[in-house]
Amino acid sequence: MKRILGILAVVALVAMTVQAVEVKSENVAGVYTKTLPSNGGLLLVAVQVDPFDSADANLAGVLGTDQLRGFISKVQSPDKVYVWNGTGYDIYWLEGGEWVDESGPTNPPIETGDAFWIRSAQNEDDPLDLTITGQAVESTDITTPISAGLNLAGYPFSSKIAVNDTDFINDGASQFESKKTSSDKIYLWDNVNGGYTILISNLGNDYWHLEGSDGSTPATEEITLGDAFWYKAEGGYSWDETNKYLNNL
Repeated sequence: MKRILGILAVVALVAMTVQAVEVKSENVAGVYTKTLPSNGGLLLVAVQVDPFDSADANLAGVLGTDQLRGFISKVQSPDKVYVWNGTGYDIYWLEGGEWVDESGPTNPPIETGDAFWIRSAQNEDDPLDLTITGQAVESTDITTPISAGLNLAGYPFSSKIAVNDTDFINDGASQFESKKTSSDKIYLWDNVNGGYTILISNLGNDYWHLEGSDGSTPATEEITLGDAFWYKAEGGYSWDETNKYLNNL
């Protein structure tokens, strides 16, 4: 638990502005804006739109090459992107108008439902507004692998969702039964007051409730558009979500 809390304490989610979707041609387009705080501040991004072109399902396609501040000199450090790989972070930044890592130029795949952190340069005094643009996800269902341990993820459709409307429990989330068994946990960052709201699932209730409660009341927390979350799984399984707004597009 100390390791988990240590990882969770390193990251913070800041305020986000969500803009309404609009119809463009035959696709439903969506855009949401998040603000990267200044001076080493951290921002969590969940990708909840599909790219207009499948060739853009990558870091450059999601963030472009001109929104973040790139490397200029040893005096001017860049904003950096941290992608969770299951045990640690792969780190990327802009240099010379392209994405690089320690090995040189790169453009890692970033798909709908993926999530990553952005950390602003230590010597930047101004916050930075970032936009994620694409088309609303029109897939009927999406399956996401959940690995044992920590998973950093986003809801794979273009909307908010109540935690208790997700299909985690139906798909195989571990549920608390006694001191001999442990529950999967969802960690939601409070972007107003800081700290994490932790949700667990008890066997027999078939709903998520707040950790530390008696389990008699379902949690009302939501995963809002653009927010990501930590999911701590006791074992691996496939998370299969269905599109709940498809008939309204």
